[in-house]
Amino acid sequence: MRHYYLVCLLLLLTTGLMAQEETEPVNEDVAKQSSAKDESKRSMVNNIAVNSVLSNGGAFYVSNPPPLMELDPEKAYLRTEWEPLVVRLMNGKTSELTGRYRLLDQKFEIKVDGELYEIYSTMISAARLGDDEFVLLPEANGTKIYQVHFQGEDYQLWSHHWADWQEPKSQNMFDTSDAKKTLKRDEDLLLLHPGGRDKVKNKKQLQQLLGLQKNGKEMKYVKNMRLDLRKGSDVTKLLEYMARSAQDQ
Repeated sequence: MRHYYLVCLLLLLTTGLMAQEETEPVNEDVAKQSSAKDESKRSMVNNIAVNSVLSNGGAFYVSNPPPLMELDPEKAYLRTEWEPLVVRLMNGKTSELTGRYRLLDQKFEIKVDGELYEIYSTMISAARLGDDEFVLLPEANGTKIYQVHFQGEDYQLWSHHWADWQEPKSQNMFDTSDAKKTLKRDEDLLLLHPGGRDKVKNKKQLQQLLGLQKNGKEMKYVKNMRLDLRKGSDVTKLLEYMARSAQDQ
């Protein structure tokens, strides 16, 4: 029954993709080079053991990248291993799968019976990968995936994980090695507060957004616990402390 349900889900996704292709113009989004029905590209991945591909590098990616691009799985994915994935579709239905989060083009890959597929991010509203919760929001340059670290009455903390191609360093005339683009991975923290949503830039700005006094108990907690407010995990600890303090009052 589970296998039947997964097959139905994949048929639903494929139907949605075909309908989308009929109405939307073709662009250069790397994700649209690798739909589940593209047998030529799928076979390049499906015929190779996933663990071997990841450990050896190379053509681990669903799309076939152009030459002179050095693909690092540790930077292209949030985590390279396959994990339990629960997705909530736009119609409210959920499905339990096995997947991983691809940062480079903001997609969830899924694995069914040893074969790889991707779900277009426009088709899902939320997901849980392992123990981590995510929401998906349409934006001007495409749907983005945000990890939800903290949800409170007044504040929420999200982060956007991303990877992007970096141009190779300039070479002198004696350097005969191949110039390769490499991936850069980073994370942007976002604080949702009563006044809106802001990217967290530094400790001082976060302090202002939270309305904290320099010598207040919250900043003393930060100092005593040696929290690094550039890290999502440490900002989450501060927000949890603030929530507990509010309940005790």
